[in-house]
Amino acid sequence: MRTRWGRFLLLSSTVGLLASTAFAQPKPKAKPADKKTEKPADKPGDKPADKKDVKPKDKNAAPPPKGGAGDDVEDLGGDEPEVKAGAPSAEFQKAKKFLDQERWADAAVAFHNVLRNNTDDAGNTQHAQYWLAVALYHLEYYQASYTYFYEIAKKPKHLDFEKTLGWLARLGTQLPEPADIIGHLGKYTDEQVSATAKGSPELLAQLNYLYGRYKYRKGDFEKAAALFANVSKDSKYYVPAQFFSGITSVRSRKIAPAVKSFQNILDEIESNPSIVEDSQRYKDLANLSIARAYYSAAIKQPNEGEFVPDPDRLTAAVVHWNKVDVASEYWLDALFEESWAYFMASDYPHALGNIHTIESPYFPNSFYPEAEFLKAIIYFTNCQYENAKIIVAKFVKKYDPVEKGLKDILKNRCPGPDPDEDGNIADLSPDDAKKCLNFLNDVRDDKASELKGDKGSLLRPVVEGAFSDRDLLRNLEYIRIIKDEEDRLKNSKAPIKGSQLSAELASTLEAAVNDAVSNAGTLARGRFLRAVDDLDEHLGNVQTMLIDILAGERGQLEKVGEGKAAAIKSQQTALKGLGDVKADEEHYLWPFDGEYWRDELGFYRQRVVSICGGKT
Repeated sequence: MRTRWGRFLLLSSTVGLLASTAFAQPKPKAKPADKKTEKPADKPGDKPADKKDVKPKDKNAAPPPKGGAGDDVEDLGGDEPEVKAGAPSAEFQKAKKFLDQERWADAAVAFHNVLRNNTDDAGNTQHAQYWLAVALYHLEYYQASYTYFYEIAKKPKHLDFEKTLGWLARLGTQLPEPADIIGHLGKYTDEQVSATAKGSPELLAQLNYLYGRYKYRKGDFEKAAALFANVSKDSKYYVPAQFFSGITSVRSRKIAPAVKSFQNILDEIESNPSIVEDSQRYKDLANLSIARAYYSAAIKQPNEGEFVPDPDRLTAAVVHWNKVDVASEYWLDALFEESWAYFMASDYPHALGNIHTIESPYFPNSFYPEAEFLKAIIYFTNCQYENAKIIVAKFVKKYDPVEKGLKDILKNRCPGPDPDEDGNIADLSPDDAKKCLNFLNDVRDDKASELKGDKGSLLRPVVEGAFSDRDLLRNLEYIRIIKDEEDRLKNSKAPIKGSQLSAELASTLEAAVNDAVSNAGTLARGRFLRAVDDLDEHLGNVQTMLIDILAGERGQLEKVGEGKAAAIKSQQTALKGLGDVKADEEHYLWPFDGEYWRDELGFYRQRVVSICGGKT
C-alpha cells in the first residue's frame, strides 16, 4: 500500500470522516415555544445568532441582524457610557400601561413613538427599546423583535442587557439556526447566565448548551466540554449537549471521551425515547460517530504510505456501523465508510459486497464515486491490474463529462467569485445570490432543464446531494420565516398598520431577507463548489492510480519490506469475526444472478482472488 493514492486513503477515510462529524452533521431542531400570552418577564428560549450592521433610518432604531453565521457579538460595537433612567415621560408611561395590560400592538407603537420622538432620557430610551422588543415578540414578529434584542446584546452597559439573555434564548426556539443567536453569548458572563436562569433548571440547561455551542465555535474546547457536561440528564437539551460534547472531544483528538458522550446518547434514548425529537436519527448519528471515532483511532501510519490497523478498534467501528438503521438517511454512508474498514482488514468480500449494495438500482440518486475508487484499489491490491484498469477507465468515462457539466452549471446558474487561497468563499452579490437560489428552487421543483435527459440524469445526484445539505435547508427555512413575517406585517391591522413602526419594520425585514438570501446563496454555491472539487479530486486520484497500476504491471511498483509486509498482514487478518464468504447457521449462500432484492441489501459478498506472486 505504499502508493501516492495511499496517502489519499488515510486523509479521506480518517481525517475526512472526523471533519464530517464535526461540521456536517445536522444540528438538533428546536421545539416550538409555547405561544400562550405571557406578561413581560425574563423567560427562556433556544438557539442561533447574528451578524453585520445595517444603519437604521432612525438613530434609535435597531439595525436588522443578517441571516447566517457572521461576526460574533463580542466583536461588534464599542464601549457605551453608563446611563441612568430618570422620571419617565407621559408617552413612556402610556406605553408601559399598554404593556402591563398585554395590549401588545398598542405598546409596540407607543414605545416606538418614544424612540422616534426622543421623549425620554437615555436610560428610559434604553428601556423603551427593550419593551418594544418584548411587545414585538408577543405579537410573534420574532425577526423584528430580534433586531432590537440584537442591539441590546451588543452593549453590556445597556440597562436591560442581562434581561435580554432570557429573551434571546426564547427567540432561539422561534428562529432557525442561521439567525445565529449563539453568537450573542460572547459578552455574557457565567454569573449573568446563572442569574438569568435562577429558579429555572431547564433554562439553565438550555443556556449551558447554547453557551457551550458558542465556546465550541470560538475553539475553546475545554470550556465547551465543561458547559455541555453541566446540562442535566432530565433536560431536553441533554442529548444535543452530549452530541456536541462528543464532537468537541473529537476536535480535541480525545477518542475515549468522544465515544463516552455518544454512548450516553444511546443509553439515554434507550431508557427514555421521548427525551428528544427524532430520537432514531440521534441514535443513528451516535452509532455513526462512534464508528468514525474508533476507525480514526484504529488506523496508524508508522511510515509514509504504511497503514497498520488496530483489530479491536476496527472491529468496534464495524459493530457500530452495523447498528445504523437500514431505513436511516445515513445507512449508505455507514455502508460506504464500513467498506474502508473492511479493506483495511483485508476483508475484501465484505468491502466489495457493501459497494455492490450502494450501486444497486434501489438508490438511483446516491452519489459515491469514491466507492468505485475503492473497488479499483482492492483489485490493485490483489494484483488484478487489468480489472483495476477497467474500473479506472469506466470511472473517467463516466465522471469526466459530469465534472464538465457541473462546471457549466456553476458558471451559468450559480456564478460568483472563486474561493481565495484558503478556500474561503466571498459573499455573493445580490444578483448572483438570487440566481443561485433560483436554480436551487428549480432543482427542488424538478424544473431544472440541465438535469433532464441522459446527461442530466448523471448530474442530478451530485446537484441534489449538494443542495440537500441541512445547513442550506435551514437557511431556506429562515428566508421563508422572514418573508412570512413580512406578509403578516403587510396584512396587519391598526394600530400597527399605517404607523411609523410598520414602515420601519418593513424596511428592517426587507434588509433581513436580502441578507438571508445572500447568505443562503453563498452557502449554496459553496456546497456546489465542494461537490465539484471533490469530484475533481477523485478524477485526479484515479489518474494517479493508473500510473501505479501500469507500474505494477511492469513489476516496478515500490515494495514494502518482507518483515514489514508480514506484520501489516498479521494485523489486517486479525479482525475479529470477519473474513471470507461463508454462511453461519442463520444464513445461506445464494449466487447473485443480476437481479437485486431489497431484503438482500447489505448482505452481499464478493470473492476476490489475489494473483500476487503468481498465487491464486
